[in-house]
Amino acid sequence: MKTSSLLLVIGIGILVYSCTLEPYSNYDLFYEQYMALDHSQSSEFYALRDEMVTPKYLLQDIGISLILFFLIAKSLLKLGKGKIVTPSKPLLIALAFVLPLLTAAGSVFDLFQGLFRGEFPHWADSIAIPLAGVPIIFTILLVWSMSHLLFISVSQTPITKMKIVSLHISLKTIPKLNRWILFISCVTFILTALSAVYGQYWVSVPGTLWLYYYLSLGTIRLNAPNKLLKQDS
Repeated sequence: MKTSSLLLVIGIGILVYSCTLEPYSNYDLFYEQYMALDHSQSSEFYALRDEMVTPKYLLQDIGISLILFFLIAKSLLKLGKGKIVTPSKPLLIALAFVLPLLTAAGSVFDLFQGLFRGEFPHWADSIAIPLAGVPIIFTILLVWSMSHLLFISVSQTPITKMKIVSLHISLKTIPKLNRWILFISCVTFILTALSAVYGQYWVSVPGTLWLYYYLSLGTIRLNAPNKLLKQDS
């Protein structure tokens, strides 16, 4: 718990410091050169912005990321009374629905945040085009997440008390996990870690919860009756 509290303190400190910074090293000069560009000079715009933008937004995102990771850690530890446990089946089913929604919402947030922060030139295409694909993304992810519930649909093992990470997921038990669950967990961990490094909390937060979802499925499967384990081998 001390580690998660440290995340909160550092996150708040970074966020507060970011609020003292200006978005550009010289806004007047940036705006003057920006307005001198036309619709054929998108590459020049991005080069100009990269040159003059300050660390304000990056630090802001990192600070928010640390705060959100603290909230996730606190919530999971509270759920398991100090340990990370697999959720009950109703909560697991709820996660299967919420995660696609959260991921799709993150992509929408990313678009509007970029627009607010001036990451796109004023002549860029309307964000209505990428927004039109959000329902498709949500539908695909919903089918994806719900289909993975099949991994536990035949398990009669009670799952409300099964610990993950600290007890059931270790160097010894990881090779015994369902190969597909192990693969997507590794990919999710890598992508989530990369997004976390860049402070992209709208990606890393859903990614962390996706990883929790996959590991919960793997843990439940790992502790299922022997006949299920034989099917995975």
